[in-house]
Amino acid sequence: MSSRTSAILALAIILFSTLVAFAPVASATYTKETIQAGGASFVNPVMQVWASDFNVFTSGAVSVNYVSSNAATGEADFLGGLYTFAGTDNPIPSNLYQPNSTYAADGPLLTIPETLGGVAVFYNIPGVTTAHPLNLTGPIVANIYLQNVVSWNDPSILAINPYYTSTQLNYPIYPVYRTAGAGVNYQLSTFLSRTSPSPTTGWNGSGLGISTDIAFPSGADSLGVKETGAATASSIATAVNGQTGAIGYTDTYSATSEHLVVAPIENSAGNFVLPSVATIDAAASADSAEVEASSTYSITDAPTPTGATVQSYPISTYTYLILWEDQTSQAVGYDLANFLWWVVTSGQQYGPALYYGELPAGVVASDEGLIASMNYHGSQFITLASASVVCTPVTQKVGFHTKCTASVSGGVKGGVVEWSSNLAGQFLSSACVLNGKLRCSVTFVSGQAGSLSILASYIESGGAAAFNGEATVTVAQRASKSTLVCVPSSAAVGATYTCRAAVVGYNPTGTVNFSQSGSGSVSFDGAATAACTLSPEGRSQAVSTCSVTATGSVVGSVTIQASYAGDVNNAASTAHHSVSVKS
Repeated sequence: MSSRTSAILALAIILFSTLVAFAPVASATYTKETIQAGGASFVNPVMQVWASDFNVFTSGAVSVNYVSSNAATGEADFLGGLYTFAGTDNPIPSNLYQPNSTYAADGPLLTIPETLGGVAVFYNIPGVTTAHPLNLTGPIVANIYLQNVVSWNDPSILAINPYYTSTQLNYPIYPVYRTAGAGVNYQLSTFLSRTSPSPTTGWNGSGLGISTDIAFPSGADSLGVKETGAATASSIATAVNGQTGAIGYTDTYSATSEHLVVAPIENSAGNFVLPSVATIDAAASADSAEVEASSTYSITDAPTPTGATVQSYPISTYTYLILWEDQTSQAVGYDLANFLWWVVTSGQQYGPALYYGELPAGVVASDEGLIASMNYHGSQFITLASASVVCTPVTQKVGFHTKCTASVSGGVKGGVVEWSSNLAGQFLSSACVLNGKLRCSVTFVSGQAGSLSILASYIESGGAAAFNGEATVTVAQRASKSTLVCVPSSAAVGATYTCRAAVVGYNPTGTVNFSQSGSGSVSFDGAATAACTLSPEGRSQAVSTCSVTATGSVVGSVTIQASYAGDVNNAASTAHHSVSVKS
């Protein structure tokens, strides 16, 4: 047994003494089953603790044998019927794999976020320590792995690291990457895609995309350095530590336990943030509503919650468990459902000691709904007995999905639940049928910010009205994001500039106001300010644009600001662009 595994199991023994009571059902009778699972190494440390403690909790009845490999291998072995569930770092939509005779089960795929972590970027640079780590940004990391930035004293790195001189950082960069199938590849490439979005330059311009299998450059860079691959978290740490100037990336547990020198990464607010339980939790809190609405939503490059004292770490991620809703074994399915319920509730307390974040309350509630849908031949393993309507999330942004579930108890054998709302929006289905399952759900797409009331009217078979249930959801404005591009960026006095503002949000409408500052100036048709009215870009409801023209009037640098005031569904936002007026 390795020292790392011994440490994990020792922690399991210590933590079990504080185990919280667990009761998804009134009483549980477990058969002596072994649940076979495997996949991503990212979750393995805390998974081993969960498996050990749940085995004790069930008096040795239920064993979970999780084989750590990588996300791609786990997914393949799950689809091949080797595993009852698999761990993955990349969210898998429920419709990606349509069950058929190829697979071991015949029910929908469930993707359950079960813990939180981060991808840490680390390096081996003489003189750079944890006391004064080297700041990095998404575009810089992208350019390193694209072989555009080949030395640690590159101007783009020196510009954000004034503590160091060019001489101190005069080392070639040796990029080390995880080989095919690693979930951290998916998370890193998601971050690089979002922070280096140009379709012609940077990560997106490279065509490498978002994947667990990234085709990193195989040739040498301008200094003759070739990128190298590492198959595991431990081997990438060994490779970087053994090569001066090397850079790599790994999960936060491995980075902390291996005492690696980790880079603060620039987040969406422009702050350089180190990965920690607190900064990962901040990212999860910022995008909790989106994950509640869709378990496969990625929180990479999440904003920092309004008013938060802790910044969001930008390469934060959920890790996920995939399994079939319809289980092929009643005994194994029952034990698995209860294990998963324990993982997303009582088991969350064990994460922080292993550098994992805890699931937000709303995500736990969403997970419980997914787990409760697990069944054997239509018989659910966990019954949520109630007579109510529950909508998740309870706070949502306009344009996002809200899932509402009506639960009916007490001898109900069938019937229809009809749905209505007080605000604009759309039910993807206006009714659902219980058919003896005691519960059914619909999805509502909010179309208006405000206090949303969802009403469910249950009509028992035969026409007798049984009850009306109501839930309230707060629908908030969507955070908008404005961008501004003025072309040309430099021109003579009297030349014309075209400034185009784009606002991303939920069908943003209204006006963009333009102002200016700086040593020079431009004229907006004889005035110092201007405005334009947004219109949708093509068929998209997400992007609206408008443009103004300006003429260079006074020589100097001009910063043009585009201010979007917002509307009923979108918050205000601003953007800037600098131009130069030359003589």
